[in-house]
Amino acid sequence: MVQLDENLLLKARRFIDGADIHRIKGMIFNYEQAVELHNRQWPRHESYQSHFEAALREYVFDRQMWELENKNTAALKHANELIAKSKRLRLKGEELAKLKVSRSGSPKK
Repeated sequence: MVQLDENLLLKARRFIDGADIHRIKGMIFNYEQAVELHNRQWPRHESYQSHFEAALREYVFDRQMWELENKNTAALKHANELIAKSKRLRLKGEELAKLKVSRSGSPKK
């Protein structure tokens, strides 16, 4: 007996968008049918047809990797923006410190 992987189905459904709704719904249906027909010992399904599950797992994995790459790119961009801002603030602080020294004649602590 083969159990449906509900977690896999949830992940696959979460990634459905307008561009691929029919393709992914078809993949989900094929996986569910493969499990159902195997569990009922339907003729020609005595052996579990795992390629439907494998295709769905590959789709979910690819989408997860794509999502992680996008998050990583956004995080790196944000980190670089923070580094640049930090440098600007440090330079501004140094300018203000020099201005304060030149006005007072000696550095204040």
